Amino acid sequence: MGVNIVQQEYENYEIHLDELMDKYGNSILRLCYMYLNDYNLAEDAVQDTFINVYRSMHTFRNECNEKTWITKIAINVCKSYMRKSWFKRIFTTDTLKEEGYNYNFNTNIDRENIVGEIMKLPQKYKEVILLYYYYELKIPEISQVLGIPSGTASIRLKRGRERLKETLEDWYYE
Repeated sequence: MGVNIVQQEYENYEIHLDELMDKYGNSILRLCYMYLNDYNLAEDAVQDTFINVYRSMHTFRNECNEKTWITKIAINVCKSYMRKSWFKRIFTTDTLKEEGYNYNFNTNIDRENIVGEIMKLPQKYKEVILLYYYYELKIPEISQVLGIPSGTASIRLKRGRERLKETLEDWYYE
């Protein structure tokens, strides 16, 4: 009888995981793509994200909403990809040799492109701006996702905006 309960619980997790993938899959893919700058790698990160969601579904305590929880997992997956030595070799040496200072998003990003300028920001500013503007999270949710105080998230958002303003000012007024 105990085995049936455990099996039924896992079936419920699978159903719930399908719903989460339908609901958040595209936005998680966009987020991973913005972090990793490579569509195929972003798809892999999304798969790893939902594998981690499935594995830790039983630990979710509803302290935040599902979107915030899944976003935190996705960002951690992306960060772990970026720490790997093969990622650094591929995206810093090959891309810089071929493209100069531009990033490769399957096509070249024009220097005047806002997304291109966001991607050039330091990681701590880029992630806050992406979560705030593209993923539409509020400051308290961003602080939960990144594991930083709300004040720190606000300051990073402010400083990221200031840096963007400096770089985009010439573009805007041309």
